[in-house]
Amino acid sequence: MEGHHTESDRLVEIACSRDPAASLEAARALAALPEPDRFTAMAAVLTGANSLVGELAAGAMEGYGERGLDALIEALPRARALSQVKIIGALERIGEVKAAGALMDLLSRTDLAMVRALAIQALGRIGAVQAAPLIRSFADDSDHHVRERVQLALAALEGGH
Repeated sequence: MEGHHTESDRLVEIACSRDPAASLEAARALAALPEPDRFTAMAAVLTGANSLVGELAAGAMEGYGERGLDALIEALPRARALSQVKIIGALERIGEVKAAGALMDLLSRTDLAMVRALAIQALGRIGAVQAAPLIRSFADDSDHHVRERVQLALAALEGGH
């Protein structure tokens, strides 16, 4: 029925809202849903307004294997900066080179040093050798954390590890 909203749809709306307390409470309720509703809901809130909700959702996606990886990759460019940090961490821990393209795209366009540093670190740790030229382009970055991650990532990717 068109216009019909389930309880999980309403919870996703609340979890993606700008009300910090309500969105976090809704996300906790979504995390308790049975499958497949839980996966669908967690994937939907990865890009919500509340970064704590994004963090919860990113953590949940790690346990879903390939499906979770795909949801994280898809959400990465649309997520808020703090959620991007959590998504990058999840992608790094999953360790699949499949995430390299999304990480490289984000690295190319972000203005945030923290996001640059973490994306570079993740690319090095997942073994994304195709990212070496892009990573090298940040060797003279204004942020010392970024420069440090460049050296570590290139060492890992180019056999210095």
